[in-house]
Amino acid sequence: MRMILRNIRSFLLHHTGFFILMLCCVLSSAAVMLFSFGLYQNYQLEKEDFTAAQKTLEFPCSGVKKDELKQIVESLDSNTHSHITLIFASLSDGAFWDGRSQELFTRFVYQNGAYHPYPDGEKNLYENKFVFDGRYFTDVEYQTGEKVMLVSTHDMVINEQQHDPHYSEDGALILPETIEGYDTFPVCGEDFTPIMMKKTTSEVPFPSVPAETEVLHFSFGFDVPPTDQQAYALLETVQRVCGDRVTLPEITPAYEEDYTLYNTIMLIAVLIAAAAAVNIVILYYYILLKRRKTLAVCMLCGCTRGKAVLMYLGESLLLTLPLFALAVLLYDRLLLPALTRFFPFIQTAYSPALYLRAMGIYVGVCTAGMLLLSVCLVYRRSIRDIQSGGAS
Repeated sequence: MRMILRNIRSFLLHHTGFFILMLCCVLSSAAVMLFSFGLYQNYQLEKEDFTAAQKTLEFPCSGVKKDELKQIVESLDSNTHSHITLIFASLSDGAFWDGRSQELFTRFVYQNGAYHPYPDGEKNLYENKFVFDGRYFTDVEYQTGEKVMLVSTHDMVINEQQHDPHYSEDGALILPETIEGYDTFPVCGEDFTPIMMKKTTSEVPFPSVPAETEVLHFSFGFDVPPTDQQAYALLETVQRVCGDRVTLPEITPAYEEDYTLYNTIMLIAVLIAAAAAVNIVILYYYILLKRRKTLAVCMLCGCTRGKAVLMYLGESLLLTLPLFALAVLLYDRLLLPALTRFFPFIQTAYSPALYLRAMGIYVGVCTAGMLLLSVCLVYRRSIRDIQSGGAS
């Protein structure tokens, strides 16, 4: 260890310019390596975020009736419907209990010429612990237009207050513990039987909604972003049926247009990091050649070739490990906050475990390069060749 520290000190004092150059190479290549990984992660997350947003087409509207939405749904071809995983509509009930204007919603799919409950609706309600009591819609209730509903506790409170309220001793309204045997609810001017009591907004089957019910907003969710043909066909149908009463969403070109740009930046970053790593090895090899007389003396005094190689590897580790750690610190504290302004997801790519893995890869590559050069220098030359710098 003492010899290793002595060699590093000699490197710093007698080859200051090369030491500074090596310092810059380690810091820059480490920073570029970290940036290239963060950029890749940023691209992936941006693409996922974009894809998720493109899977849903939103249509805010005014004055659109349920029957018009029904016409839109049934006008789409079967191929488009095979990719639609959710049709959502927010409905207005203008005379919901004592003249109060309330909202409720419906969500469904349309396949093989029939309406079905939203396939993941029941699972989502139970996973999020929104259900107090009751069950979800059935296919039979959808296809026969049964007047059933999933009622929210908020709407139950209003209904209890308007009809036969019961209060506890401290004045709190008492709600029924189960939905079984509960009275019907007036929805859109008709009586609906509640089959579930839940936390969120009340929900009704789409086929059961009266034809003249106003739709406040509707959307189509796809399993993958719709093709341009599917998206524009949907927009054309909506505009033909509803005219200017609907705000049409903008269709954004596919995100793959930026794929080449990101790939080019990442490739350049990787090449710069690789070139800098090679420069480090070459610089240090030059220093080793400058020390050939010292190496020859050490070997004459009993230093084995294996020990000489280990000594050079020790020097490489003592130089690259602290410098990479410094590069991580500077990158994380100074560069990363600035990069976040241009790449919003880049910060999520980094963690202590990631920095340690990056350090392991970087130091491992540098050490492997130094091992190869050290073996070539020490094992393939005689002591006389090492001292003179000639080839064996």
